[in-house]
Amino acid sequence: MMSTFHSLVNIHIASAIVSIVGFVWRWQLALRSSSVLQNKAVKILPHIIDTILLGSGIWLCVLIDEYPFVESWLTAKLILLVVYIGLGTIAIKRAKNNRQRLISGILAIVVFAAIAVIAYSSH
Repeated sequence: MMSTFHSLVNIHIASAIVSIVGFVWRWQLALRSSSVLQNKAVKILPHIIDTILLGSGIWLCVLIDEYPFVESWLTAKLILLVVYIGLGTIAIKRAKNNRQRLISGILAIVVFAAIAVIAYSSH
């Protein structure tokens, strides 16, 4: 179990890093109104990465027997995840102008950092 746990933690951390790097890259493309955002791989890959991130997170919860709405730190991470997704969607897809893109992108990064700090400080 311990090697499974450590492997999952590594997968979770690696996918979180790839996810935020991918977000920042796509956000910068959105700020420049780049047509690269229309590339099929650019549209699909983030969903694959984020599914791995979420799946490894759920599996870790089961392994350590700690769950959102029971453990406050996991509840905070889950709520902030929803906020991050909303802000990220605004930053890349829904913003009406670059000012909205810039503000929502910066806030998304701050929320992501808060999630990471909570995760790091909880264990």
